[in-house]
Amino acid sequence: MRHTKAVVFWLASELARRHPHYVLYSEGLDGLTLVSSAGPTINISRSAIVSVGGRELVGPSELLATDDRRALIKELEEKIGLPVRRLAAPTTERTLVYRAMAHIAALVVGDKATWDFIATDLQTPAGAWNLIRNGDCVALLTPDGNVRISDQHVNLLERYHAHSHRMTPMIGEVFGAVLP
Repeated sequence: MRHTKAVVFWLASELARRHPHYVLYSEGLDGLTLVSSAGPTINISRSAIVSVGGRELVGPSELLATDDRRALIKELEEKIGLPVRRLAAPTTERTLVYRAMAHIAALVVGDKATWDFIATDLQTPAGAWNLIRNGDCVALLTPDGNVRISDQHVNLLERYHAHSHRMTPMIGEVFGAVLP
């Protein structure tokens, strides 16, 4: 299940990264939704089913078994009717938050603790997200690219630039105190 959750967050973050007009919000236990006024609503279930308008575009077996993530994204962009991008759009504060969430979800796959991201407001797209470990909030990620861990506030985009646009060292610096 954790591997599937990591893939779901990766997919949502990658689509938002390539199409930054999309905003991610939670459907609670049902999954994630990407919403945009410039494109169709994209639903990604917790079981890794990608659908638009109730039509399944990619199922879990295809999503979890792919060896070529770029080809999968291109195929999804075509099926959704989004422009196929050769390169991702410039990183924004919001898309960096989504990428950080995906990175963290992948990092904790094998940890003994229970991890999740919970939207602070399930009704509001572009809201903040709580990083939950064993039922306790250990970090708050806001759509303006800021993270609060204990009493510390960190701007993710500043740290991302400081680490030459590399996610792993940035994640280690910012979230190291709470990650396994």
